[in-house]
Amino acid sequence: IMEEGADKRQLRDSLRNSGYIDSSKAALPVGDTNAARRLGSHRNSADILLKDISARVHQRNRSHDFMKQEKMSRDAASPAQLFTELKLNEDKLDEVDVHLAHNEYMGAVGLIKHIEARLHSVFERIQNVKKDDTQAVKLKINNRKGKVQEGLQFDLTHSIAALTVDQIADIIEFYLTFGKFEEGFRAVLDALSVHLSKIVDNLTSSAHGSTRVDIVNYLSNLIIVHVLIIKRAVNIHRACIVPVLKREGSKTVDSSGFVTWSVSEMERLVAFIKKHAAGSLLVESRDEWLIKDVKYYKELRRVMDSQLALLKREGLNVDYLFDDIIHCAPIST
Repeated sequence: IMEEGADKRQLRDSLRNSGYIDSSKAALPVGDTNAARRLGSHRNSADILLKDISARVHQRNRSHDFMKQEKMSRDAASPAQLFTELKLNEDKLDEVDVHLAHNEYMGAVGLIKHIEARLHSVFERIQNVKKDDTQAVKLKINNRKGKVQEGLQFDLTHSIAALTVDQIADIIEFYLTFGKFEEGFRAVLDALSVHLSKIVDNLTSSAHGSTRVDIVNYLSNLIIVHVLIIKRAVNIHRACIVPVLKREGSKTVDSSGFVTWSVSEMERLVAFIKKHAAGSLLVESRDEWLIKDVKYYKELRRVMDSQLALLKREGLNVDYLFDDIIHCAPIST
């Protein structure tokens, strides 16, 4: 049963070590030609890989049917039977690859958990099978888990703007299934940071040497965008993270990581404001910020005050980060 041709063995090893994840369905940043080119080449190889895997899965399923009667007549605790069960479950990992090739993470996660449950039963009954054989299967399962996480992280990074709260909750649950809950939420926050950076980069501005009206408009847009992204993170934390923590028996809801991320993003915003307002709306003198243009500074203050008030209503108070540019006086005449 266990003997296979050298060509099939080589095909199996190459496929399992390829680390390929078909990401052609994920959204890509506009103008990212390099990523588009990579995905185009991946699509072609994906078709070949998927056909090979699918053919082997169907062929293996037929061979499994042929062996059913033979298996039933054997002693369920015999080393030969246990080893056969071990290999049959290992072969099911190819079906996980099929799910991954289609970005069907729910199917991939469910099948991995099913294989683990079946293998746990086999491991408990193994007496004379080599320990190395069981460790090899465990390593291959962990490899598939890693591929699932890579796919989830790719989708988060490139599609976070389009994902609904329910879809993000599903992704968090997938991470939780593998015991990687914290890594899952960290991946969501990192994806939001990347998304925010891209929006900021795409905001066209001629802040240096432009009119003060342009500077106020540019900074107002920066403030609004930062607050919108952080408010979305608050909603994700409230809808996807807090329920899991409560369900898993956490006595206190730990929000320290989320608060740290929010403060970090707002610190970046303050740095942006100081950089682009310096010399036109504000000036820095001996580590103190002063108002150079009262009229346009007041317009910017109205935007800052209203947006910071929105975050306060969400339970996030970061006003102190803006102290030196909010509590400042005009330049003395």
